[in-house]
Amino acid sequence: SYAGDLTKLRYVQTYSDMILVGNSDFTPQVINLTGLTLSISNFSPTGLNFAATGNPCAVDIYQNRIVLAGFSDLDYQQMGAISQFSNAKQASTDFTVPNPPTATSALQLYQNKMRYPITQVFGGDKALYVLSADGISYINDIGTNGSPTFKIRNHEQAGYVKPIVKDDVLIYTDDTREKIFMVDYDLLVERYKVFDISAISKNLLSKKIKEMYYLPNRDRLIYILFDDGTMSAFLFDNNLNMRGFYPIETNGRVYDVCVHPDANELFLVVERANNYYIEVV
Repeated sequence: SYAGDLTKLRYVQTYSDMILVGNSDFTPQVINLTGLTLSISNFSPTGLNFAATGNPCAVDIYQNRIVLAGFSDLDYQQMGAISQFSNAKQASTDFTVPNPPTATSALQLYQNKMRYPITQVFGGDKALYVLSADGISYINDIGTNGSPTFKIRNHEQAGYVKPIVKDDVLIYTDDTREKIFMVDYDLLVERYKVFDISAISKNLLSKKIKEMYYLPNRDRLIYILFDDGTMSAFLFDNNLNMRGFYPIETNGRVYDVCVHPDANELFLVVERANNYYIEVV
């Protein structure tokens, strides 16, 4: 019943569990794999009441802490919840607020300082990025001490396509899914600036972007999958100032794409003559 909202489905892997969030009608779920047994249940973290906050539409992990945001209740749409820090492999699902609250508060409800609700959060290597239709904010550190600090990076609209961080640069799509923006620090003016990198090749980016993928240990390419099943690649190296788009041609329609981090390979599900094939780029 949620097939129309698959592009908004977000998940995080916490060791043996996978936490799924969707939209305001989608109760967060936990998928658990024990041996060969797969089970699905409602996600019920300690210290959070989804009946009061509404269901979140964004989830990610940053500094080994689960971040939930974009709650459907109007009072919480611009807020986020951050779980306790955990030294274990699996991030803690404890969002309990100490009484009285302290700097190490397990639940950090932060004001987004934006006019629109949060659409997604993304944990990069050096910052937690918060995206909305109003632009990008980021938390430069959560850690085990101190509360998050927000800074506004730009005011270009951000959509639901999962962003990418490469060469310390955030790359994301707008809410129309037809433009790609790059957020980078400009040394001349000493502030972050936004660049519409899709403007250099509008003929290849005239379709709706479904997903973007990146293999960090293999090449300089960012792979782009469109709604119509075609693909393009974006050659990007910020250190060498290399930028360029080119089409990826295949005999068939690319139905889905998956990045295998261990094998460092890009796998495609290609529909061809009513048959489906798994191929490797």
